[in-house]
Amino acid sequence: MQLVLRHLNKAFRKPVLRDISYTFEAGKLYLIKGISGCGKTTLLNVLGGIDTEYEGEILRDVAVTCGYIFQKSLLMAGLTARENLLLIRNDPRRTEQLAEELGIGSLLDKLPSELSGGERQRISVARALLNDPQLILADEPTASLDGENSARIAELLEELRRPDRIIIVATHENCFDQMADVILRLDYGVMREEKTCPARACTCGETSGHMEGEERRKPLVRCSLKRHPELLKLKSLLPLALAFLMLFLAGTLQQSYKREALRFFVKRYPMDLASFTKQQYDDFEHKEWVTLYDYLEARENGVTAYYLMPEKDSVLHVEGMLAYGTFPQKKDGVILTREAAEILFPGTSYADCVGQSFLFCGRDWTVSAVTAVRDRDFNTAFRADQYYAYAARAAVFIAYDVLREFAEVKDPPVYSDSRMAVVEGLALDPEKQSAVKEALTVKVDMPSGLEEEGETIEGNANVFFSLISASQEQIDVIVRYFYLIFGLICFLICLYMISVIRTELFYRRRELGYLQIFGLSLREVQRMLLGEHAVRLLAALVLAAGFGIVLIALYYAFFGGSVYPSPFTFVLCAGVIILYLLFAWFTIRSFLQKSIRELITE
Repeated sequence: MQLVLRHLNKAFRKPVLRDISYTFEAGKLYLIKGISGCGKTTLLNVLGGIDTEYEGEILRDVAVTCGYIFQKSLLMAGLTARENLLLIRNDPRRTEQLAEELGIGSLLDKLPSELSGGERQRISVARALLNDPQLILADEPTASLDGENSARIAELLEELRRPDRIIIVATHENCFDQMADVILRLDYGVMREEKTCPARACTCGETSGHMEGEERRKPLVRCSLKRHPELLKLKSLLPLALAFLMLFLAGTLQQSYKREALRFFVKRYPMDLASFTKQQYDDFEHKEWVTLYDYLEARENGVTAYYLMPEKDSVLHVEGMLAYGTFPQKKDGVILTREAAEILFPGTSYADCVGQSFLFCGRDWTVSAVTAVRDRDFNTAFRADQYYAYAARAAVFIAYDVLREFAEVKDPPVYSDSRMAVVEGLALDPEKQSAVKEALTVKVDMPSGLEEEGETIEGNANVFFSLISASQEQIDVIVRYFYLIFGLICFLICLYMISVIRTELFYRRRELGYLQIFGLSLREVQRMLLGEHAVRLLAALVLAAGFGIVLIALYYAFFGGSVYPSPFTFVLCAGVIILYLLFAWFTIRSFLQKSIRELITE
């Protein structure tokens, strides 16, 4: 193997390398000497491919893998020596082998801060050898070491000589002079050969450090997160977690509102009520579910009697409908409106009417309760029973089975073709809800020329279902707008994150450059950085899910309900993650278009 330089020139503001032509041969250790600032580092950067902006040619007869050793060890703080090596090549066997050969096995599980300068430099030599390089470039490897450690590093480098390897050491010290095959003098860009030693045998055999089979994936993200633990701190995750939590809560509200509203309404309102026309009832396939009630009416002395359903199905059982007394428990117990109480018990307070008896239609009755004031809330529940829609103000409510013994069956004053009914278990049975809703749906024929198909009006069993449906529609609209606004905000946040990510990358630029020098490809560096953001997003998602589970548990503990987000919520979360990662990937990719030299020298 040879490395041939032809008329190599490099300049910054002034010439640094001047018309250098030279051939480096395998199996030799070359020493480039010169004072500080004479161009040694620039020459090594050009030879190793760090700096690609030069004039002239560098010819290689084979593909060359390069290993670097610098004045400073440049080990990643926060990672042990072993993790520093595995970060570059995830091959524990090769790592242990090199550590044994270089006498650093006892140092692998120590942090760089726990090692001496010489020990750190020996770890950096192991790192340079991980990928079995054919070219080793050492830039002032002993400049920061004392004499004893300098000699040990020099001996270590001499032992790395191999028939298929070129070793080039740039230094201004003399500890390498006796072991160098060739000493080159670099004097402000002009290189000349100062000394050539007789060929000597290589101390190491020709071995290969390549892994058997496919190389295992490097633990890039894990090591990077260990080095930068702030990426997973609560203050870093909280904004993203709150965003995901908002999605969870919106999806949960949309998914669970109707079911939970039904559960709440069932406890307070007669949700099994329904109203069927004769045709709808005749067409209904599940008549066994239905109990029909006729419209019954009896009048006497200005008071009108109306039917009273069983307690659980009666609108008068709704909280707040009765001001005094309780719902009748006996057949002769009745409920009076305030106006009826004034007629039947003139001069008596409403409260004192409870328990009093009176004669109506030839029978004795006992007052069990007196209704509340007929305000808007009262009427909303009261008129849920369509038989009460136009009920006389002076009214007495008598149990249906008793009233039908003497009252007259009439057509209801409103919707004369309709009958009130109870569909047992309707409120909590989705199958019954669907069947009743389908039965009550009406198709209205539109005037000729306006609509070909006519208009379909979906029916609800009662006003309480209508209230829930109307609220659900409003929630659906609000959540859709929320998703739209959230999406726009996420897009703007992603645009803002471009500058945040670029700032993070700027402060890590040297690390990213040196990782490439030490053997990570550009694609692996990109994957590492993108993996950091992916882990951060997933951690925020898990944190948000944790908050969501706690809130769901609290809801269950206090209200006894079971709620959960809609599947669409998870699709949106995935969309947010993908959008963020796309912006991050483009930003990272753009930033890493810089050359390695720009990254490590900016």
